[in-house]
Amino acid sequence: ALTPKEAKKKIARVCKEAVSMITSGCDQIAKRFLSDRLPPALTPNEAAFTSDNRAESGGKIFPNTLVRLAKPGLARLVIEDDKAVIYHSLDNSRVYHEQPLSPLEFEIDDAPALEMLLTTTEPHWICVQDLIHGDIEDKMEISQALYDEGILAMFQSDIPDRSIQTG
Repeated sequence: ALTPKEAKKKIARVCKEAVSMITSGCDQIAKRFLSDRLPPALTPNEAAFTSDNRAESGGKIFPNTLVRLAKPGLARLVIEDDKAVIYHSLDNSRVYHEQPLSPLEFEIDDAPALEMLLTTTEPHWICVQDLIHGDIEDKMEISQALYDEGILAMFQSDIPDRSIQTG
């Protein structure tokens, strides 16, 4: 017979494995959905802040730049093989599965910042310097990569903070 302590350990192990399987299954379903869907149609208001319209500060991200997901549901963060991978539907064709998904890979330590970026949606903005990450250059590079891909919208509310330069 199991002691209550041993039973709790076994139940915790089974629950942890079940949560891992559910998370993996949800990631697979989300990737399939992103692969199957048409490219998102941005409203004029959404498109005004994306990389297709680089009016503000030449499309360069600074520490005091405000960013958010360009349109809810267009991207998903998945952890695969100790990498943070962003899957999105922006490059999808209007012809079903004409092009495969083109994921963006990041280091695993970028995942908290990526999650913050992908969960900040209209009407909210997040300042790049407020992202969870060790150094400001990485915060700017992560944001710039997602902005250049069209995943993020950008708003520069005041004079860009040019004290830190990347790339």
